[in-house]
Amino acid sequence: MTDLDSRAPLQVLDQDALPPNRVRAALLTREQLASLPQPEPLITDTLEKRTVALLAGRRSSGKSFLALDWACCIATGKPWQAREVSDPGPVLYIAAEGAHGLDQRVEAWEYAWRHKVTDLHVLPLPVNLFKGGVRVEELLTVITQDRPRLVVIDTWARSTVGGKENDNTDSTLAFERIDAIRRLDTTVLVVAHTDKADSTTRGASALEDNVDTVYRIKDDAGVLELDRTKRKDGPESDHHQLRLKTIQLPAGDTWERSSCVLESDRGHEQPLSGRATDLLSVFTEHFADTGCSKAELRHVAELAPATFARGLNALVRAGALINTGTDQRPFYKAGVLHANQ
Repeated sequence: MTDLDSRAPLQVLDQDALPPNRVRAALLTREQLASLPQPEPLITDTLEKRTVALLAGRRSSGKSFLALDWACCIATGKPWQAREVSDPGPVLYIAAEGAHGLDQRVEAWEYAWRHKVTDLHVLPLPVNLFKGGVRVEELLTVITQDRPRLVVIDTWARSTVGGKENDNTDSTLAFERIDAIRRLDTTVLVVAHTDKADSTTRGASALEDNVDTVYRIKDDAGVLELDRTKRKDGPESDHHQLRLKTIQLPAGDTWERSSCVLESDRGHEQPLSGRATDLLSVFTEHFADTGCSKAELRHVAELAPATFARGLNALVRAGALINTGTDQRPFYKAGVLHANQ
């Protein structure tokens, strides 16, 4: 492993200033390349260790609820949507817009899922990633000492004050400080707003370009549609339908306090077509325990190619099947819908 290994927990280096001998020393042989750390899941098929993820959505789209849901699952080890948390541990949540209301949200999460959250630490003030300075240095020191599994930055806009929102140079400069956090052997989740059209992340394109994973969340008449639109390693497609469930919190002898938690909205989905249901039955009968390739499922299903493709796409969108292979060589295993039936 060299000083320039992008997965090593080292300080950010000014690569332009490296003398030639350092550049020579940083070259990797084929054997050294093979020895670099491979992608590891933090939440299976959702977030990877030592990566930077972006969660983008409009105001009141549920993005902070989702970020907190992921944070609490990682802090407690509770599976997220039936997906395993592979390495539970401390989480640092930077509430750049303030911590007001977070206590009730965490309490509602604890009450709903019967897990006590003890490994979540909240910083109720922004750390300016654009300007840097003492606070960023202090943050890196805290992360080095506490070694959180996940660092949440909520939100990008409040953490880059002073930078030009649409300037790729300013955005990249701020991202370099996010990458310095990731290099300390942690995963970073950046929460950001989308543009007026709700079609892309607000501001410069450099943020989406630089991150490893992008999730978008949209509120469609109370149903929160969550889609992954970028993934550096592994299949990109990942779709969830979620909803906010109101949780009444006890307050002495009354029930005056409430907050919300996220849960699957499977009960509100459009029903699967007959062909998709038939295909799911074939998968369950032959491959429920082992999983299968696309070719194996097509061979056993004996459906016309177009009918098979429509049914398979419907099952993936519904979360009934999850592609754990690659886009070129898909391999399907049972998803949340199947696991809950």
